[in-house]
Amino acid sequence: MHRASASLDGPASIGAPAIHGAPLRNRVDLIGIGVQKAATSWIFRCLEQHPQIRTAQVERGSDKELNFFNHAYEFGYTWYHRGFSFGPWRTLEFSTLYFHDHDVPARIHRYNPDVRLILSLRNPIDRAYSQHRFEVSRRRVPAGLYEFWAAAEQNPSYIEMGLYATHLTRWLEYFPLEQICIVDYDEIRAEPAGVLRRLFEFAGVDASVEPALVHGRVNVTAVPRNRLLTAFTSGSARVVRTVLGDAAVKTLRAARPVDYLRRRNRVELDARVVPPLTPQDRARLRAVFSPDIERLEALLSRDLSHWV
Repeated sequence: MHRASASLDGPASIGAPAIHGAPLRNRVDLIGIGVQKAATSWIFRCLEQHPQIRTAQVERGSDKELNFFNHAYEFGYTWYHRGFSFGPWRTLEFSTLYFHDHDVPARIHRYNPDVRLILSLRNPIDRAYSQHRFEVSRRRVPAGLYEFWAAAEQNPSYIEMGLYATHLTRWLEYFPLEQICIVDYDEIRAEPAGVLRRLFEFAGVDASVEPALVHGRVNVTAVPRNRLLTAFTSGSARVVRTVLGDAAVKTLRAARPVDYLRRRNRVELDARVVPPLTPQDRARLRAVFSPDIERLEALLSRDLSHWV
């Protein structure tokens, strides 16, 4: 197995899957696989601002979370490719639910064995708590389960998504480690520009480009002050996307008045609503995650003692 060429002269020549005996002409060559609540939206938005990287232009729904290889696989590659434009550039998608899904590594390998994979990891204790806050903000957690462990007992993914060594071992059955760019959430917070340069080099594009979002925050867990305003802005985006296309929506969202309204309408969750983890909570989670973290350190030859 070998990595795709870093040349931007055209799509890499790879061992291609086939439909009715005819090989696919194009394939997405850069896929983010996770993990949820580890700055993946920031990574995606920064990468899509690079002039040598293009993402899917989707008429409805998110252009980030395509979730093809887990939730829409039965629709086929034609459905997956519907929003992509292929040419002398990298094509990117980023679905955070890929990493822990048992079926996805084999499916992606079958589709493109030379794909470059991006994996962002975060202290699994903090990631689990952040996921809990996110679920509360989306109104998917009843009020009686706002305390972390009460919710975790009803949602095993809080823990399962953080067993990184377990999941990574499955990916390494199909892809060599050098084909996966692994970044740490703490590295992103400490040196975002340096992390982006490493990601650009890994993608085989000009690493000197610095996106406008490099020092910004994306997809902060919050609740709307006014849900009617949220519904209005979301509905307006759908209309603009239908009439003028996805590029117009991105321009509209970046406009100062619209961005101001969206920021003013977001309130970060109050600690009185979702209680923070206690020292006892963290100790309990540390006992759960420590064996897996030790295995991950061995897999990556990397010190992760700052997680525990």
